[in-house]
Amino acid sequence: MVLMQDTISANGANFSNYYLFRPDGHEDQLGPNSIVETYLTKQDGIIAFKHLSGKWWTKVKKRKPS
Repeated sequence: MVLMQDTISANGANFSNYYLFRPDGHEDQLGPNSIVETYLTKQDGIIAFKHLSGKWWTKVKKRKPS
């Protein structure tokens, strides 16, 4: 695994120091909702998915109690 240190912006969230995974056969995915990339960090686990359509799912961060 290679730690990526650039910054990605998706759905108003920014993340860096992440790992990027592409599922086996990702180049054969046809459906627009197929997940072609998964992003995770050591501290938060899975933080985002990128769909073939280009849409993102991002994990909602919990708010700190005030």
